[in-house]
Amino acid sequence: MTTTEGVPVEISNSQKVTGVRKLLDDVGCINKWSINASANGIAFIDNVNSSMMFWSLGSKESPAPVNLTNSKAFISFMKKYNLFDVWNPEDFSNFVTFNDKLNNEIYFVNDTLCLIFSLTM
Repeated sequence: MTTTEGVPVEISNSQKVTGVRKLLDDVGCINKWSINASANGIAFIDNVNSSMMFWSLGSKESPAPVNLTNSKAFISFMKKYNLFDVWNPEDFSNFVTFNDKLNNEIYFVNDTLCLIFSLTM
């Protein structure tokens, strides 16, 4: 294969990536806009289980994501507002997740409300 400049390029498998390892079987995120990575971890909405999740990076005591919906007791809220639509800027129909680095918080925002999860607690 050659580039537009005519320089040949060789693509090979250097055996550094040997496959895929599935970490979880029961979690699923449909809306890519609800995923937010920060220095502390990854926050996302699990549409399959109607849950807000947080996966702490580098945490030895929590190798799996923490279900914020169950641990903070707002299960009925998420069941009501969970959507299987992908967010779009026209009607803001689903959640978008933002990270506030200054206050160390994660915002879950939809068209009518905003939930804030503090990472310092």
